Amino acid sequence: MLRAWMRQGKNRKSVACAKGSKEAVKMESKSVCIPNVTCGHCVGNIRRELREIQGVTSVEGDPATQEVTIRWRAPATWKVIAETLADRGYPVKS
Repeated sequence: MLRAWMRQGKNRKSVACAKGSKEAVKMESKSVCIPNVTCGHCVGNIRRELREIQGVTSVEGDPATQEVTIRWRAPATWKVIAETLADRGYPVKS
């Protein structure tokens, strides 16, 4: 249910857990410029690497604009995501 909602492209900071849960899950999202993204293969590499991080739920990118949007929840953190990108040769432009 949550993933279906995310695939619809809704841009919200937090959403409730799946049916039956009483706690809220804080979803975070960040769009960044990554200059080394030059093709769809780069986006695929980033998606594959970041999905290895527990909590990363979505990675979308556009090589034409070099923009990548990442969505995650705990235990993932932006620090871990940014470090992973830099370690794999895709540092975020400051």
